[in-house]
Amino acid sequence: MKISLSLSALVLAVATTEASYVPINVAFVSSPAINCLFDPSCTVTVTDSVGYISPYPGFPTNTPFFLQSRTYVGKPGSPAAGLYAYEYRIDLTAAGSFSTTYGTNCVFELSLDFGPDVPMNFDGSGTLADGYIVTEGGAGTVMPIAVIRNGSRLVFDFSTPLGTNDVIRAFMCPGESTFFMGFVSTQPPRAINAEINHDGADGFAFGGIPEVLVPARAPRTNPFILIQSIISLATRFPLESWVGTNRPVREAHRRLTLDLLEDAQKLVELGENDSAGDLLRILVRKSTGNDGSWVQCDPNSRIDQVTLLYDNLASAINVLQPNSPLPLVPPGPCRIPANPNGGTGTSDGGQN
Repeated sequence: MKISLSLSALVLAVATTEASYVPINVAFVSSPAINCLFDPSCTVTVTDSVGYISPYPGFPTNTPFFLQSRTYVGKPGSPAAGLYAYEYRIDLTAAGSFSTTYGTNCVFELSLDFGPDVPMNFDGSGTLADGYIVTEGGAGTVMPIAVIRNGSRLVFDFSTPLGTNDVIRAFMCPGESTFFMGFVSTQPPRAINAEINHDGADGFAFGGIPEVLVPARAPRTNPFILIQSIISLATRFPLESWVGTNRPVREAHRRLTLDLLEDAQKLVELGENDSAGDLLRILVRKSTGNDGSWVQCDPNSRIDQVTLLYDNLASAINVLQPNSPLPLVPPGPCRIPANPNGGTGTSDGGQN
């Protein structure tokens, strides 16, 4: 079986994204071995659906290219009992002898709103991973160069720059299929629109290629869990990421952020989604530097914590207040104040 990209290439690509978004740690697994995680008999009953990718620049209008969504549920007695498995595969094999170029007739990325995933020991190594790729025993030959989380979205990147002239080479082209790419959630499926080449909003640019919406299935959105994931994220920020002239001030900013998030969770439990969204909008103002920032770029890792927090807050707000959505934004430069213990510490990625 041909694998278009090596493991070392994938690891390198994920490492290079670390200063921008959250790289997803994926395990490489085989089928049917992965089934044993979800069923003691190592046999799973799946539900498949397809969303056709058409029209798309450079694709024949009558060619059935598609995104496949596969779901199944962990059975009692299995490590993933009660959890939902989600697997995705892009299939462009119907192209036959259709010629390809580096240009618009290839897929640069797939992105979809997935929500929090459940890390598991997918490959038996003892190490938890966010997701898995079925590289043996299943369909496909192409894996993403990197899998990245941006707020509640998962981004599967199938492209890499060529040289220094902003030319991008896509590896997922007509005639090929991706491996199944899997994640686990506590939530049952719902119908969504995934996006092919989500132009610009995830930090990538494709020369004006329009995005294509493709029917898919992903976990039902649970705003309580979304806010819980933000609480976990903010808790992991090092103290140096919080703005303040001294340690007590930085700790106060962290505590205020966590208190507002916990209050928003309580409002969601009471069914007050709009009020919960208003509280999160306060945090948006306090995280972007436009109203006296509470958070700044981490001066040690240089990770853009400002945009990272903003994108997660925006994802939750868009669920709670869908009529007044906030855009997800690419990260700005990781700018550190002259005095890392103080200053306003903003990033160009923040929004009002």
